[in-house]
Amino acid sequence: MTFNQTTFEAVVNEAKTKAAGNQRWLNAINKAVEGLLGAWIVTELVDGPMVTTETGETYHANGHC
Repeated sequence: MTFNQTTFEAVVNEAKTKAAGNQRWLNAINKAVEGLLGAWIVTELVDGPMVTTETGETYHANGHC
């Protein structure tokens, strides 16, 4: 999967703005950015992306926590 760099940066900045003051969320955002630009494998599915981390764990990102 390739990312539109401008859109990606805008999404990251918006997420960090919304998480301002919450270090746990900021850490999670930073970890996600690092993974998405590095070792994670992202597979696009109809109902959202599937993310496999460098440790082999797989998550389905469906827009809900």
